[in-house]
Amino acid sequence: MVKEGEGKLKHKRVAFIHGPGDAYGTYAHWRRGREDPSIPKKTYSGQFYDLARDTGLQALVICETGGDASHHDWLHFKRIAKNHNYNGRLGYFRNEYAYFRKIRRALIEFEADAVIFTSYLHGIFAGMMPRDMDVVLALHNTYWQPFSTPKGLKKQISLALLRRSFNRAFGAVCVSPEMERQIKALVPRPDFETRVQVPSVMRLPFDPRPRDRVRNLLFVGRITAEKGVFDLVNAFEQLATKHPDLHLAYVGGGAAFEPLRDHVNQRFPDRVSLLGPSDSAEVIEHYLKADLVICPTTTRFNEGLATVPIEAAVYGAPTLNSSVVPAREYFDHADLVFRADDAADMALKIGALVNDPERYKLALAATDAGLRKIESSTMSWYQAMGSILGYQLNPDIV
Repeated sequence: MVKEGEGKLKHKRVAFIHGPGDAYGTYAHWRRGREDPSIPKKTYSGQFYDLARDTGLQALVICETGGDASHHDWLHFKRIAKNHNYNGRLGYFRNEYAYFRKIRRALIEFEADAVIFTSYLHGIFAGMMPRDMDVVLALHNTYWQPFSTPKGLKKQISLALLRRSFNRAFGAVCVSPEMERQIKALVPRPDFETRVQVPSVMRLPFDPRPRDRVRNLLFVGRITAEKGVFDLVNAFEQLATKHPDLHLAYVGGGAAFEPLRDHVNQRFPDRVSLLGPSDSAEVIEHYLKADLVICPTTTRFNEGLATVPIEAAVYGAPTLNSSVVPAREYFDHADLVFRADDAADMALKIGALVNDPERYKLALAATDAGLRKIESSTMSWYQAMGSILGYQLNPDIV
């Protein structure tokens, strides 16, 4: 099942800086042989447990929440909480440094020979890891606006610091081709290895329904301004009068939930629904009911991939993406992209799909073609990370 990669070091003690997600809760499901039902795709922590089990690693998971007890002698947990209360940039970096020092101490105690460094810890700390530990980057957010070049002196200075820090790493697992392009620009060494991993979206049994026109719009994700939730409701307002059978649903929670709800209740209480957070099965039901999913991320948020368009495609729904959503590369179709931060252009693109069933049919076909392209790849996070760490894994296990 597993053999050492040719000419590469096979790491034996690997630590995973997981961050705020419920890695311990996922473990409770994993050890019983099932996926975490709260997430509609295979979790990174679950794939890390698979990787450690299949390769014989001694594994440490550093997470913010959950317990410390493990039912496997090769798997260890360390709970380290981060202080999220701070004032200004100085307070932010003071908290980050205090958090990093606790992590560094845990890594030394564990005697890790490799560290999986994620976006949850500020990038400048990658260069401060113990010198006898190899660093693998597993990054989920881009460092400048996707599909553009970084601008401004302040940005160039911050990228210079990241470049120096990331040079400490020997490889990276990237969530999208755009993420890989940015990492290669930051670490242009010829010996620096990168892999692009494809999300492992779970296909639960479902009855596909025929889609012939656009009536139900759906947003899934964090309800925050930078995720474009207000741009979306503004676009809906531009279409609402002309299309009285058009409806919009928001699934998720976040800082802008209440302001958005107040706005919606004043304007469209019967046509726009804020459904709050949902578990995996409920999200799938929402995808199945949707005719068009909207991913309206703004230029104020550096998305690494955005898995919603891929999740939606699994259940037959096309996604209209803003121009800064890296996942749009998998669905190469002009009618499924609008200019970021431009509610009018979003409304124009939605309206075109609402008004023209043939155009919508082409969008459905492009979505299906993009999904086939994704599913033809065996480079899951499990495969990508295993390869970087020096293992050749069974390609049938994703």
